[in-house]
Amino acid sequence: MLTRTDAAITVWSSLRESGIPVGMSSFSVVRNMLAMGALSYGLDGKEPTKQDALDFLEQLYRNGGFELDGADTPILICLDYEAAAWNRTDGNYEIIVPVEGTLTYRVGLLSDMAAAAVSLSELGTGEFGTLMSEDGWFTDITLEHADWIVDPGLAVYPDMVHISGYYENGDDEFTYDIYLRPWGSYWDDVAEDQLPGLYDDWYLPLIEAGEPMPDSIG
Repeated sequence: MLTRTDAAITVWSSLRESGIPVGMSSFSVVRNMLAMGALSYGLDGKEPTKQDALDFLEQLYRNGGFELDGADTPILICLDYEAAAWNRTDGNYEIIVPVEGTLTYRVGLLSDMAAAAVSLSELGTGEFGTLMSEDGWFTDITLEHADWIVDPGLAVYPDMVHISGYYENGDDEFTYDIYLRPWGSYWDDVAEDQLPGLYDDWYLPLIEAGEPMPDSIG
């Protein structure tokens, strides 16, 4: 995170106690998703959940201390390369790594079928850089360094993350592709025969009813 205040910010709870507005730095949905995952990992590195991050930000918001797209707030939650770029431009930010964990190096991709710690690099075909798996699991196999290499700049559609991988366990082997978009996004730009399963019967009714993202599918 970055700060332009003299307040003592050392742990995550400092954000609640300081009373100083906190913003999410990026106008990009993809980057905000990454920051949320990293926040979950920072709050609980052993058992991170997206709900922990949402609850934390909701507490800040209720206290008047959180602004989505608040790029001008004194404290910014951001990714490491964003912090580096701003300091190269302005040189007016202090980079803070909370004692409990960092937002800027590893994030958790949280679901029922996979969990991955990933590294983030500025290098890539687009402005978002590249994610690379470092540790974790997919179904019943271990994920290792570079098993997943994710470059959002290569995605055919905007605000989409495409994960491609290879599964091998005994006699079972196959390649797989996972396509992710933020909850609430419409997939109107995707051909009907390429839409995710349960898109019409489960996903659309939930988002049109304004329901939050559940913890399981179906």
